[in-house]
Amino acid sequence: MADDETPDDTRDDQADGFKSSGPASGNGYIQSRGWQYWFDLKEQSRLGNWQKVEELLAKNPGSDLPYQNFVAETFHRAANQGRLDIVKTFFERGFSLPEEVGGETLKRLVVFFADKSMPVAAFLAAEGHADPQDALYAVAARGKAKTMAAFKDAGIDVLTGGSSYFLAFYGGNAEMMHYLSAQGANIYAAPVVAGLYGREKEIDANKKDDALQAYRWQLQEDRRTYANYYAYIAPTTPTMEELRAMPYGVEAEKQTLLSLAARGGFFEDVAKAAEKKGALALTAEDFLRKDAHGVSVLDIMAAHRELDKLFDPRLWHKNPAEAVKLHDALKELRAQDALEIEGFTAALRRHQLRTRKKPSPGLILKPRGK
Repeated sequence: MADDETPDDTRDDQADGFKSSGPASGNGYIQSRGWQYWFDLKEQSRLGNWQKVEELLAKNPGSDLPYQNFVAETFHRAANQGRLDIVKTFFERGFSLPEEVGGETLKRLVVFFADKSMPVAAFLAAEGHADPQDALYAVAARGKAKTMAAFKDAGIDVLTGGSSYFLAFYGGNAEMMHYLSAQGANIYAAPVVAGLYGREKEIDANKKDDALQAYRWQLQEDRRTYANYYAYIAPTTPTMEELRAMPYGVEAEKQTLLSLAARGGFFEDVAKAAEKKGALALTAEDFLRKDAHGVSVLDIMAAHRELDKLFDPRLWHKNPAEAVKLHDALKELRAQDALEIEGFTAALRRHQLRTRKKPSPGLILKPRGK
């Protein structure tokens, strides 16, 4: 029988290349030179003798390294120890990770072995040997910024469509929140803003204060940036038409002057414009329209906890029914209970009386469906 042949009585439990019975030789006897080679790699990796592993690889440059138990064990041990040279050699010799194994392997590396294995993890993700999504999510929630930075340096999208910042926020990972914000994460995403309202209990209780402090700081920095920009481009007393327009230079961002006013802390300009004689009535859509980054004026005002300004009676006395639509939209932010609708209705009626506007007969402002 040839060295690389398998006896007819080989059973499934011989997948590692050993018989469970037969002539004694340690754990069994080797079926072929190929199995012997893979076994030697595994044994040397168990001993942590990486120089010997490299020597074995160098002596057998033409030997294939399939995904097999001995080979896989050697690979995982090398990856855990950050032996990038060995990992690369394995893939050059035909090794590959099954799809379901690749993602889990990458996640394990960044969670338990990040200090040593990050070069390997970045290589696996960048070269498409493993799906990085679960690993990125794990790092965002409880990892270090330098780990995420290594993925970015490898050309990986670390923002993951906004999921990374969301997980960092709810995981209370303030360091990661600051890093991702600096990379352009959307701090006004609805699921994040909801953490200030109905989803607040979902934030890691032990790190909640850190997360909220980091978030407030980022909001303040964003407001400072946009305050300067708004002051530079906005007219002294903008009209409603000007507020609804997209200023020159931000057309690609799909940001209206109204959204810039909200973001920069100049929302009072909106209320003043709404009060001007002949000004067009505001609609809910003015505040729900999303810019190129998926941010609406409602998102901005809710994040800054300024819903009272958004539901200022001066904005809605001409078209109060639109306020109902806007209140409905608070459900997405889990903020529907943040506004006392009966109080708003009363304030609106008082404003109409003060300005000698005839109150709408029988007007009851409440969310639709109630």
